[in-house]
Amino acid sequence: MDGWIYGSEDDDASREGLEIGQYVKYVPDTYVNPEDGSSNYSLPSNVSGYDTNQEIAQAQDLTWRIMSINTDGTVDLISNTTEDKGVDIFFKGATGYNNGVYILNDIAAKQYSNLSLGVTARSVNIEDIENNMNDAGKSAKNTWIAENGPEGGKQKYTGDCSYYPNLYAEENGSGINTTETKTNGIEVSESGNSNFTMPSTETPAYKQATNGLTVTQTYYTIYDGIANYFDSNFYKLIFPERYEAYYWIASRYALCSQEYAEFGLFFIESEYISGEDLFDSNEENTYYEDYYGLRAVVSLGSNVKFVNGDGSKEKPYELEI
Repeated sequence: MDGWIYGSEDDDASREGLEIGQYVKYVPDTYVNPEDGSSNYSLPSNVSGYDTNQEIAQAQDLTWRIMSINTDGTVDLISNTTEDKGVDIFFKGATGYNNGVYILNDIAAKQYSNLSLGVTARSVNIEDIENNMNDAGKSAKNTWIAENGPEGGKQKYTGDCSYYPNLYAEENGSGINTTETKTNGIEVSESGNSNFTMPSTETPAYKQATNGLTVTQTYYTIYDGIANYFDSNFYKLIFPERYEAYYWIASRYALCSQEYAEFGLFFIESEYISGEDLFDSNEENTYYEDYYGLRAVVSLGSNVKFVNGDGSKEKPYELEI
């Protein structure tokens, strides 16, 4: 796991004493929507898959805390969930699956960046969490098997229930009309190939494999959390103790059963990793939906100094260049 290494003349003394979980006074720029001049992010229904257009408010006065202290001198901050400020984002169906990662990162970039500090925000993703898992956590992740999973614990679905979101054909582990799976595709936290760098409005948002579908499972869930992470402060930061603290993770997943495959987006539910099923391979009309908040992440460059304050909630560090 990354951590700040001291010992050279170039070390920034302002990073001495920094710890994961400490509070930082980070203030995003005010977003200006070019369409109406508001600070809302306009999310059309044909991009989210949801039944109506959404206006996503820029959450004010979010709390920012240190998520990681890296060997290259950068420090990553994470906000509390926008759900705490009454701001949620709806996704639905194959369209929500295709565009969800892009949308979460785009909302974060537009509403929670700070140009004067030289940082562009993004959504938290599954790699942020997995990079902080210890051996026990990685083992729990890699050995998780769905209750109704394929026989013999195989983490794969191969069968005739062959509907899939359009983007899935570009992902590693997918097999369209074949039992061989893609190895040169995109990962679960990438927005997509050149056809998906902008939100897709392709209709329909799904296709059907004509000669069978192969799906590699990427979903897992871990319940007994704190022992699976290097740093207990990181665990407490990512998994809020209060009940019903839900937020999206900008990462897709596939879940395999013996009968069909599910496609969805990861989210955090209080004290464990979970996922929201948005589309199934068994029928073309499976359009599931749900809504959660967003947690933004910013990476502060090594030129950004931590001044004043002590990292407590009452006296957060201030930032300057």
